Amino acid sequence: MRESLRRKGLRCRPAARNFSRVVKKTAFKILLMHDARIYGNRATLAPRDAVAFASSSKTAVVAVRLPREATTTFERILLTSMSVLIPLEGFIPDVGGFSVIWFWFAVIAGYVFGKRLRDLRKVWLHPVFLAAYVMLALDSLIELSHPSASFYDIGRIAQMILGAVFVASLCRDREALQASVYGYILAGLWLSVLLLTNSYHTLSGATATDFRDAGLVRDQLTSEIPLTANVNALAAQVAAGAAAALALVLTTRTAFRRYLFLGITLILLIGAFMPMSRGGVAILMVSCASVMCAAGTKRGQTILVGVLLIAALAIWVPEAVWSRMTFSAQPVGGKIDPRAEVYAAAIRNMPEYILTGVGSGNYWDSWAWGKPGFRYHDGVLGAHNVFFQVTIFWGLSGLVGLLDLIWQAYRCLPKRIGKDGMSLCLLGTSIALFLLMMVRHELSSKEFAIGLGLLVAARIWIWPRGIVPLGS
Repeated sequence: MRESLRRKGLRCRPAARNFSRVVKKTAFKILLMHDARIYGNRATLAPRDAVAFASSSKTAVVAVRLPREATTTFERILLTSMSVLIPLEGFIPDVGGFSVIWFWFAVIAGYVFGKRLRDLRKVWLHPVFLAAYVMLALDSLIELSHPSASFYDIGRIAQMILGAVFVASLCRDREALQASVYGYILAGLWLSVLLLTNSYHTLSGATATDFRDAGLVRDQLTSEIPLTANVNALAAQVAAGAAAALALVLTTRTAFRRYLFLGITLILLIGAFMPMSRGGVAILMVSCASVMCAAGTKRGQTILVGVLLIAALAIWVPEAVWSRMTFSAQPVGGKIDPRAEVYAAAIRNMPEYILTGVGSGNYWDSWAWGKPGFRYHDGVLGAHNVFFQVTIFWGLSGLVGLLDLIWQAYRCLPKRIGKDGMSLCLLGTSIALFLLMMVRHELSSKEFAIGLGLLVAARIWIWPRGIVPLGS
């Protein structure tokens, strides 16, 4: 027994002499006694933190690996601030063509290379990132086969993947994941306060009877918002924060925290409607509904919270907002919905790009200019959908690579997700980001880097067995 453990790189000590010392140095444990497994009350278990008690007729042997180093306060601040700063990307001027968020990720990269290189080695070859590397390689080969080849979009996607690697290297325990979740909530909260103070009074007094009138009201509100970021992205970020806050409402154990997060959830729900974004509202509804279903719809608390939230929306969301919550491919007031027009153009021209795509450089330089629906005034529109855009760029190979990446990311979600507050928050934010892919065409968005990194971190560091332990 001892020789077998030594060959595996484990240190062996008599259990009676070192039991108290081992318990202090290890955060998690598995007790293997008479072929029965009893899991500790902590929600995570890493292989190198495991304590195996093998009983025999003479003695017990403890196999010990020293626990990983816990995240520091500075690392948690880095994780929290990422989501909080993203909405400011279009507000703070770029420096040398790089945004403030790019510099923030550069700081994180420098810290990881300087302090957490060992953790980076454990992360960068995870199946999620391997799928991403394969996708980037295939897209690059296809891009080379097209005229006007450009690696600008591929380079930006590669930077997003690298950002996810660095996030996964930092988020090594539940405290770090909690800090990241609080970042989502704080970002959604300050955005909601900004949107409510700038838009709620105007919307309450506005009159809109159809989609066209609501569009005019929205154009006026957009000009009044001090941020220059995409309003759909702002609504989606508020929706992600609302899903995380709702998960904490349903899982927290103290009354004060429950009422606190319930109040925050209500603010975020109303704030998500202020940009009058149909995509943002859909993301909000689906992600919050998914959180409630995962928490258990048979629980009286879940039903009560759901009824309360629906009543709050019915009372406090201005009527002008609901006038824009429609989607039609037919002209309304002599004008076709731009999103519907782009989707129709993507479907109409599918035979031209479905096999090998048209290349990202060729798309922006020439191909889209001659396609009605993509041409918009003096520029070219993206497809407003990541799956359409990747297929247009690089064909079926690019789409399959993207779907494989999403599948690997999905597998990082632990089972029994409704039994733990942090896992429920991770589910809500992940669904919100997945739905964001349906209404945005930039796969390189920083939001995806954060979400992908947290999923990988959860699988490697927090729930390495892929399941939330009972009683967590």
